[in-house]
Amino acid sequence: QNANNGTATAVAVGGTAPLSYLWNTGDTTATVQQLAPGTYTVTVTDANGCSATTEVVVDFISGLGDLTGLKEFRLLPNPTDGKFQARIAFDRDEAVLVEIYAADGRSVQRSTHRGQRLELLFDLTNQADGVYFISVRTASGSVTKPVVLVR
Repeated sequence: QNANNGTATAVAVGGTAPLSYLWNTGDTTATVQQLAPGTYTVTVTDANGCSATTEVVVDFISGLGDLTGLKEFRLLPNPTDGKFQARIAFDRDEAVLVEIYAADGRSVQRSTHRGQRLELLFDLTNQADGVYFISVRTASGSVTKPVVLVR
């Protein structure tokens, strides 16, 4: 498919602030959006002129899993500094289990909800920077999306 809905985020560890970003797309922010599937490079440079370059592969994935009746699943903001909102909407009232996993598979938060439209607030400020996965489960299936925590 020719969907330009991919997102890539550079998470820099170390360096002296402020950091600057330069993607091969010409973008100069930590996160680039509306990307087609492909390989992208980003160079991060700190205030002392030290830099590092890496590649990011954007695959065509709208979400991990399949959830019948799901109309919306958005994580805002993403990347986040710790506090973010999940907007979840179904075509009918649903009993929902929402679970957040660290990249190592460890469950860090879990909650149950019921409704057709949910706006849930989450706080990961006590967690380490990195990628976390938000799983939404109902009786008809599940879907998982990543959220990037960076401060």
